[in-house]
Amino acid sequence: MGPPGITEFRIVTNQADSGLACPCSQPVSVSATCPAGFVVTGGGASVRTASGAYDPTITLQASYPLSNNGWYAQAGRMVGGPSEDWTLTVWAICAKPHPAVKAEGR
Repeated sequence: MGPPGITEFRIVTNQADSGLACPCSQPVSVSATCPAGFVVTGGGASVRTASGAYDPTITLQASYPLSNNGWYAQAGRMVGGPSEDWTLTVWAICAKPHPAVKAEGR
C-alpha cells in the first residue's frame, strides 16, 4: 500500500473583463493561483459574452498550468468581430498533498 494521497482540494477561479466594447484584437489574460500548501492538478478556461450569446470571433488562445501552483489562460477577439464586451474565466483545481507525499518539481 502506498502513502496517502491528498488531504484537501479546492477550485480557485479568477476572471478578467475584456473592457473593449469594440472589434479590437487585444488579448486578455488571467491566472488563478492555488493557496499556500496546495499544488495545481488541473484547470481550464472559458469565454462568455456579456449577453451570453455565442461569438465565434472570440477564441481561447492558451490554457495551461503555471509551474505547480496555478493556471493561466489567454483569449482574444479576431479582427472584425462584433463589438460586445466579453469575460475570460480561468479555474485551477488545487490539491493539498499529504505530508508524506513529496510534490514533483519542488
